[in-house]
Amino acid sequence: MTVEFDPVRVEKLNALRANNINPYPDHYAPTHTLGEVAQLDEGTPDVAVCGRVIAFRDMGNLIFARLQDIHGQFQVIFEKTREDEIAHIAE
Repeated sequence: MTVEFDPVRVEKLNALRANNINPYPDHYAPTHTLGEVAQLDEGTPDVAVCGRVIAFRDMGNLIFARLQDIHGQFQVIFEKTREDEIAHIAE
């Protein structure tokens, strides 16, 4: 049995590795829980969270995602016109 890999996914994997980004990190250190993020002032710098994406809606120029962790839920919004920032967030 031969296993074939999607060439686009392999290309993305190689691009991450070329930029010294571990595509399968074994540790991530959030600075806040999702419950704490809801209490922060808008524009608070250097916030890192993690959670499960439980809803994802592509509305044209905006993308809405709802994250959930044990402490709560939080909705994030991405503008497609700011793709460089979305790519940084995905790192």
